[in-house]
Amino acid sequence: MYRVIIVDDHPMVSAALKDLLEANEQFEIVAVHDNGGAALSAVRNLQPDLLIIDLGVPVLGGVEVISRLRAGGSGVGILVVSGGEAHESGLRALRAGANGFVHKTDALSEIAMAALVVARGKSYF
Repeated sequence: MYRVIIVDDHPMVSAALKDLLEANEQFEIVAVHDNGGAALSAVRNLQPDLLIIDLGVPVLGGVEVISRLRAGGSGVGILVVSGGEAHESGLRALRAGANGFVHKTDALSEIAMAALVVARGKSYF
């Protein structure tokens, strides 16, 4: 079972992601946060297999969280789920060290597939 942390500042998005992944017995949601500062602490303390994060979260943005985790040697799988311009957001996520990117307008089935791919240690862009 893959341990997951979800980070998005929109409660409806966080709840939808949580419901989506909890419906799949391969995922266990260990934390849900609405800002990057809490996300950074949670990843360091809970050691999840997968971090799903929006780039636009407050306190520390998603790119900053990803950069700090990678600089600290974290091997957590990171999937960015963002509503920003797809090409630019995907490039920012990749450059920061994310393992995958999906746009918030993508089908839920694609988001679930991306989460599984990244949790298994592969890339999804």
